[in-house]
Amino acid sequence: MNHYKKLAVASMTAFALLASPLTLHASSARVTTETVTIGSEKVTYQTQITGPVTTIKVYESEKVSVVVYNSNSNELTIDGAKVGNNIQVLKDKKSSKNQMNLSAAGDNFKLIGTLKGDTSGARLHLAVACAAISAITKAPYNAILAALSAYVGLQDVVWYSYTLYDSNPMTQNWKQYTVTQLYADSNYSKKIGSKITSPIYKVDLPNS
Repeated sequence: MNHYKKLAVASMTAFALLASPLTLHASSARVTTETVTIGSEKVTYQTQITGPVTTIKVYESEKVSVVVYNSNSNELTIDGAKVGNNIQVLKDKKSSKNQMNLSAAGDNFKLIGTLKGDTSGARLHLAVACAAISAITKAPYNAILAALSAYVGLQDVVWYSYTLYDSNPMTQNWKQYTVTQLYADSNYSKKIGSKITSPIYKVDLPNS
């Protein structure tokens, strides 16, 4: 299996996880709730991971939006409508079998690679755009909102790239995290805010 196939497999495993410890199988599905402030409005995100499927309900005043991401099929839907997130593998010149990244937690993480995508196919407002990007990249809601607060609503699409790091794969201490950068253009040259590092999350072994 070549480098890019390995990257795709590792990334599809990671995409089933959000910014908190979650598992890969339905028997260990769990729900988390987080409330943030957008302008003067309180917005609540209710996140559930069941196997490869991440479902985020976005509660805004009297409106509820539902974002669903399936990491196996790479399908993103918002209120039932498909959104072309167009995830692609990028060649990372810095990646190598021996390159390691030392996390704050003291674990050695190997750079797996970088992927990119976008939220084309649907006009998104801020709260829902945040949910869509977080479902895929696992970047924290507040960090995405801070970056997008002056951007979403001006254009239809948000572009993003994210780098996956992996530690102790296929063991009981399997961990990963991502580093995400948002962009305002399809050339990935006009950055929106700074890089966003997700919390380190534990990956449970399949069928464990």
